[in-house]
Amino acid sequence: MQEIIENIIQWNKIAENNSFNKWLEMSMLSEEFAETILAIKNKDKKEILDWVLDTFIIGVWTLHKMGFNSEQILTALERIMINNYQKFDIKLTWTNIEYKCIKDENWKIMKPEWFKPVDLSDLIPNDNYVPNK
Repeated sequence: MQEIIENIIQWNKIAENNSFNKWLEMSMLSEEFAETILAIKNKDKKEILDWVLDTFIIGVWTLHKMGFNSEQILTALERIMINNYQKFDIKLTWTNIEYKCIKDENWKIMKPEWFKPVDLSDLIPNDNYVPNK
């Protein structure tokens, strides 16, 4: 996965897409989102796959332009996935592990009372960079 993240960073460097611009980032994500709504409506799996991965690529590159390196991005992704498992109520039996979760009326997984947000504070670059464009 780290190689993929580094490839995304390298491709964007070659494309000279190097400075953070919140309007450009929001525009790219909005365009991808609009394409997704149409793809979901049309049940177009190819376009949905394209959207999900383009969104991931835009996200990785946006983070890199804000000062994050591939290791920080990968570590954050791993921590978030581990943290997401806190949303499950785990029941252990002699032969099985059962995962249960509470969902709202829209099937969104709800956070239980004991859920603690993931701590990513040590991954934030210390270069005092704050996107302001």
